[in-house]
Amino acid sequence: MVKSLRPLLFLLFLSLPLLSLPNGGGQVPELWKKAQAFFLKNRNRIPGIVVQKSSLRVGDRRTRREGEVWIRTFSGSPKGYRWEILKILQNGRDRTEALRKSEEKREGSRLFPFQDSPFNPEAKVFVQETGRSETLEGKSCRLFRFIQEGRSLKDGKARPFRSLGMAWLDEKTGAPLKTESSLSPLPKKVRSMKSTTFYETAPRGVWHPRRMVVEGSGGFLFFKKSFRLDLSFSNYWRISSLS
Repeated sequence: MVKSLRPLLFLLFLSLPLLSLPNGGGQVPELWKKAQAFFLKNRNRIPGIVVQKSSLRVGDRRTRREGEVWIRTFSGSPKGYRWEILKILQNGRDRTEALRKSEEKREGSRLFPFQDSPFNPEAKVFVQETGRSETLEGKSCRLFRFIQEGRSLKDGKARPFRSLGMAWLDEKTGAPLKTESSLSPLPKKVRSMKSTTFYETAPRGVWHPRRMVVEGSGGFLFFKKSFRLDLSFSNYWRISSLS
């Protein structure tokens, strides 16, 4: 399924929270401000290793296609970092040598779009406290609804988008622990899609996405298809600039 996978960094963009009120209007809740502080402190941290697993099903049949891509980022570019594909698997077969060059050329080198996070104070986001609390991974969290509006690049053109979602913030520290969101409008031929992102924290204010799962369905004529993308992020390191 490698050829049908979206570019890695677009998927990373979907995995990030969608926040901020200075441009969205209204007053920012205090706990959301703490979430923004986590974003600002970690905005230059990117994953050193990204593992992207994908599956595609047609109707009620068993999995038709499965793919796995391993990507490494490293320093050495004037823009902040470079990346390379380490491994490509298709239906369990190693296709790295056959597909590496074409995939790297197709996806190209891009900046990690962490600045598009909802927790970025510069983003246009509307936030509402739900008044609900839940326990997540042993931590008490407060839930927030959010709507983020912005523009994303597609085929070289800036197109408007809206993301509707929910965020789980640590009640004590404000650290985002989980987000769920969906895009509006959806990509062509996609009927439903939901992105769920899990975050982790470490001492001294370290915070970053740990895992993202994108699930959806679509169809063409009478064929219904469902897809799932599961990405994990590790070995984070700090680059000097995102400009």
